[in-house]
Amino acid sequence: MRDDALIYETLNRLGINRSHAKLYLQFLGEGAATIAQTARQLNTSRQAIYLLLPTLLDRGLVKEVRHGKRSLYQALPPSQLFALVEDLKARLDDVVPALTNMQTVPDEVPLVTIYATPLAMREWYRHFLENITEGEEFLLYDSGNIDNWYKLDSEFYKNYMEQQVKKQIHLLCLLPERKKTSEFIREVGWSISEYRFTSQPFAKSVEQWIWRDEVCYQTIQGNATNMIVLKSKQLAEFSKKQFMEIWAQAKK
Repeated sequence: MRDDALIYETLNRLGINRSHAKLYLQFLGEGAATIAQTARQLNTSRQAIYLLLPTLLDRGLVKEVRHGKRSLYQALPPSQLFALVEDLKARLDDVVPALTNMQTVPDEVPLVTIYATPLAMREWYRHFLENITEGEEFLLYDSGNIDNWYKLDSEFYKNYMEQQVKKQIHLLCLLPERKKTSEFIREVGWSISEYRFTSQPFAKSVEQWIWRDEVCYQTIQGNATNMIVLKSKQLAEFSKKQFMEIWAQAKK
C-alpha cells in the first residue's frame, strides 16, 4: 500500500519539496507526457509545471524525450534517488572536516567514582585486570607503606599482583626515600617492572596511579582507606607528563 506521507517526507530529506515530489510522482505514474497533459492531470497551470521542471531535470529525476516536434517529459527510475544520496554524502565528506575545525570543544568534565572502603576498592582492581592488555603501561606514585593496603588484605593483593605480572604489565613505580620503603620492596617489589626513588614523595597518606584515562587517588587511613578515580583524558595526560618528569630525575 502506498504511503504518501512517508514518500513525501523521504523525498524532502533529499532536498525535494512537496511540489517537486508531487510532479515527480505524476511523471512516474503517467509515463512520457507533455507539459499540457501533466498540468491537466494535476489541475494546475502549465506555467507552474515550467517553474518546477528544471529542478527535477537538474537532479536527474526527469528527462526530456522528443516525439516529433513535441517535447515529452518522463520520470527516470526511482533507483536514481540513490545517486542523490551518494552526491549528498560526497558533499558532506567535503564539508564535515571544515565544520569540525569550527567547533568549539567544551572543557572535559571528569567522571568521578568513589570506592569508600578497602573491600569496595576490589571492584576497581577487577575492572583493571579484566580490561588491561598485555604489556600496557601502569604508573604508580607510591607512599612506600604497605600497612594500609597489602597487609589489610594480603591474599587478595598477592593474587592481584600475580595476575599483573602474568599479563606482563609495564609497571613503573616512584617510591619515597624512606626506611619504610625497604619493606615495601622486600614484600611486593617482585611485582614491579621498575622502580625509582624520589625525594619528592606524592604524600605520606595518599598514593596516585595512572592507567589509560583514569587517575586514581588512594588515601591511606587504615580500615578507612578509600579510592577516588577520576576518568579524564586531559587529566591523565597531564598526570602522565608530570610523573615522567619526576621519573627522569629520580634515582635508580
